[in-house]
Amino acid sequence: MMKSAWAAGLVLGAAAAGAAGPKVLELPFLKADRDAREIRIEARATGVDAKTQAEFFLIATNSGHDYESIAVVKALPSHVHQALEFIGLPAGKPVDPKALRFWPRGERVIGEIEWREGGTGTPQRVRLERTLIDTRTGKPLPEDGLVFTGSARVPDAAGTGTVYAADEFEPNSVASAFNLETTVLDIPRKGGQNALFDYQVANPDHVLPKDLPVTIVLRPEPRPDGTPRVADLDLVVDPPASEGGGLRLTLREPKGAARVDGGGAGDVARVLEALLAAARDPHLTVRVAPGVPVGLLRPVGDAVAAFTDRLGARIESPPGGQLYYRAFSPDPAFRSRAERPSQPCELRFSKRGAGGWTARLAKVENTRTVLTDEPTFKVEEFPADTPAALRKALDDQGAGLPVLLVFAPPTMAYGDLMAFLGPAMTTHPVVHLFTE
Repeated sequence: MMKSAWAAGLVLGAAAAGAAGPKVLELPFLKADRDAREIRIEARATGVDAKTQAEFFLIATNSGHDYESIAVVKALPSHVHQALEFIGLPAGKPVDPKALRFWPRGERVIGEIEWREGGTGTPQRVRLERTLIDTRTGKPLPEDGLVFTGSARVPDAAGTGTVYAADEFEPNSVASAFNLETTVLDIPRKGGQNALFDYQVANPDHVLPKDLPVTIVLRPEPRPDGTPRVADLDLVVDPPASEGGGLRLTLREPKGAARVDGGGAGDVARVLEALLAAARDPHLTVRVAPGVPVGLLRPVGDAVAAFTDRLGARIESPPGGQLYYRAFSPDPAFRSRAERPSQPCELRFSKRGAGGWTARLAKVENTRTVLTDEPTFKVEEFPADTPAALRKALDDQGAGLPVLLVFAPPTMAYGDLMAFLGPAMTTHPVVHLFTE
């Protein structure tokens, strides 16, 4: 493995951040100019064939993924990260499916590849997005820039600390063409490896000869008014103000004034539309108040889904004590055991007099022997009268799928539900919530 320069880079980067710090940062194979806000990195073309499926714009020299990348940069990925911070860009956050974060977060970077014909001719440049074609449209990828997420840090081989994953572990990505937890730069939309692999190929108009020296040029996305691309917003869901009324939505900046105060989904949509028109990326953190009846939550899930699908909102990981928004609007077919592709544990709540709620955990096993048989199921039930009892029942039955199918009365308060589920979510973070 290549030794990471991350720790040393932090010291240099911190010094560079000061007003009296150096104007230029020079690292092996890389030069960053803080005043010009430009980074130039030595690289070489991979010479991938036209229409080759390509998963990376840029990889490091120790990657081994030359066959599916446009170019190989000679600088360490962590040095690229350091240089981006040096010219004034803050690192964002990479995708992290385990934490239910499926959108890359960060400011945009314009990436270009520069070369000379035959190595000596007039310099030419092309946007990195134009080096790939989407076979569904027959056109180059949209020139929307790349997102400076920064690579995740992961445990080192000795288990005594962490390392910058893009330096140490495959695919050693500097700029990925699909969402990747361990890349410095990601695409500015949601798109996993499996979803995009068949559709992104090398553009025959920009295939460069193998090993041709090239320069990668990185610059921040122009923001004329200085407003950051990322717009952090809390979407707070409160109970109806009166019986029979609708849920009240408040949209506010975490440390600022409310943009919507006790309004509806249409009010939130108008704010998101304005942000989209201003070329900003709204990142929503969804927070449901404890007093909201769970029977009213499905429209919340549907509304948030519409915000993401039509208005460009990116949903952040749920904060502690909250469910991911998709829990509120599960596939109705999953109510039927016969319609499920797998059998997670089921948790059913019932009222316990005036003293609150009780629950039972069901472990379901599909016992059908051949595909032509009617589905049959073996069901074992276990008491889960308290959050601790639920945690013990899950531990006793083994980890199984990290999913819970929850069936709750519509009048149950969200706070009561989460008091039960909190301890269970350390191993079962994915919840499908049904009311009955």
